[in-house]
Amino acid sequence: MNNKPLEFVLNFESKSLKGFNYRFAKDFDIIEIFNILNKLYKEDGGLKALFEYGYKAPHPSPHPSRGEVTTINNCTINHIFTMLQAVTDYFYSNAKNEVGQGFYHFIPNPKNGGAVKRMNMFLRWMVRKGPVDLGVWDFISTSELLIPIDVHVARISREMGLLTRKSNDFRAVIELTENLKKICPNDPVKFDFAMFGLGVNKD
Repeated sequence: MNNKPLEFVLNFESKSLKGFNYRFAKDFDIIEIFNILNKLYKEDGGLKALFEYGYKAPHPSPHPSRGEVTTINNCTINHIFTMLQAVTDYFYSNAKNEVGQGFYHFIPNPKNGGAVKRMNMFLRWMVRKGPVDLGVWDFISTSELLIPIDVHVARISREMGLLTRKSNDFRAVIELTENLKKICPNDPVKFDFAMFGLGVNKD
């Protein structure tokens, strides 16, 4: 992208990523994501507009069997869940070409009950202000953010007694976020970077 991601998205050509694979994603998975981003920025206002639309959209009643339950604050989590679902639905509905599991690995469906780590991490970057976060979005409060759970954060959380659930899923995200809110109600996700670092260092 030559440090110009917006320019890259707006002028995207699929040939620029032919043969580029990343972990579980093949080139056609990544190409389709950029095709959708191109449409999003040219026609629908960009990522901020999409997330904000989802955040302000009416939210349905949660479904316990699909992990859509929270004990923090039903309104808060429903708004965040609805927002994440709206973003996912946009990408799924605008995928016009071949995609594989890599596409769905990058953009998992929140309805499946997974931790949606990447979206929660992205929101942390965009909403929080600080040395490791950008803090450029102001339509969401830091108190509403959900902790991005990966194996490192989950392991450290269990060792500290902050997480009892054994699966690293959406319910675990809710449980850990709730416990972190007891320590810092206004910014529970601020602990994420330190917990991740501690988990990676293993000491």
